[in-house]
Amino acid sequence: MLTLKEMLDNVLLESGMDTESIYATSTEDSVRRLMRLANRSARRIATGHAWQALRRTYTFSLTTALEYVLPVDFRELISDTTFVDSYVHGVDMRTRPEQWRYLQVNVTGTGPRYRMRIMGNVIHVYQPQSGDEISFEYTSDYPVLDTDQETAQKLFDADTDTWRLDDDLLEMDIIWRYKKLLGLQDWQVDHAEFKTYDRTVKGQEAGAKTIYGVDGSEMPNTEPYTDLYI
Repeated sequence: MLTLKEMLDNVLLESGMDTESIYATSTEDSVRRLMRLANRSARRIATGHAWQALRRTYTFSLTTALEYVLPVDFRELISDTTFVDSYVHGVDMRTRPEQWRYLQVNVTGTGPRYRMRIMGNVIHVYQPQSGDEISFEYTSDYPVLDTDQETAQKLFDADTDTWRLDDDLLEMDIIWRYKKLLGLQDWQVDHAEFKTYDRTVKGQEAGAKTIYGVDGSEMPNTEPYTDLYI
């Protein structure tokens, strides 16, 4: 895991430039532009995929309140991961708007599971039962670690900050953006190399599940379930 300074040193060296003594707190416009590119790259990469390294579990206890705060680093809910302790059924976290509205005007019970939705950056719970604990997985919006290697944050703001994802991926993205900014003609080559590596990292970092045939065997059917153009 490289620091921001180590990564930006690599970017400048591979771009044929001299390295800098400081980056995050520099007052030089050229270095400040490089820092903006670094943070832009970090944001684009972090929000472009549901990275397993940024997945977290959040748990909160219900009271009689109808609204609950999201985690400060919340970016995206991971579908079908919301459950209540001691309940067999999962929580309907993404209750459809029309069904949610119906529940607001209907005085009957919710049935065997909770109805919830996220709206206005707040978790809304229909008929909460005080004492129950809700937990769900989500994707964090903080891809950077502070100098202490424990505190997560959204952007780089110190040379000793580190990147929570693949270091090479971030360096390669900054390189092509930096070369394009400088007007260097070979930035397209670096961009193509980044895209190839980006696909590789995304394909390897979380794994995949095997799709079995209708009969449940490990040999999938030779015929598709439906026309492939649908």
